[in-house]
Amino acid sequence: MATGYRAKIEDFLERGREVLDDYGLPCPPVGTGFHQGIYFNGFDNYKLGGALGTIFNDSAAIVEDIKNGK
Repeated sequence: MATGYRAKIEDFLERGREVLDDYGLPCPPVGTGFHQGIYFNGFDNYKLGGALGTIFNDSAAIVEDIKNGK
């Protein structure tokens, strides 16, 4: 098992701390402002539905953003 795993986005993404919530997870799945065009899928598996539910919901938001050409 890999317990305590963190992606450490702030280590490789410029101004990465700006996209992290209080738990160190990127929020929301669609980047805005400086991070527009960057997508964060499946990071928050603490929501109802676990990792697969999070990936499903994040994917829907990402698809909508891409469809709208933002």
